[in-house]
Amino acid sequence: MAARYRAARTRGEEAEAAWNALFAKYAEAFPDLAAELKRRIAGELPANWQDVLPRYTPKDAAQATRYGAEGAGCVAIDLEAKPNASFG
Repeated sequence: MAARYRAARTRGEEAEAAWNALFAKYAEAFPDLAAELKRRIAGELPANWQDVLPRYTPKDAAQATRYGAEGAGCVAIDLEAKPNASFG
């Protein structure tokens, strides 16, 4: 049984090395896209994510939460579609 685990480990290391080599070539050809993919894999938000959120103050008219959630969801979708854009 231990031999199977060692073999699986070796196959995994080889597959990871092949992926890393392929991704390095991709990063050379498409540096911006590679950086975006790395950011997303790392679970990081875009740099301007707070700037695009709707802002509310106590002076704003009352609004049902379902409508507020809709607006925030649209901003999140737009932000993912255009990560460097600013929405107002």
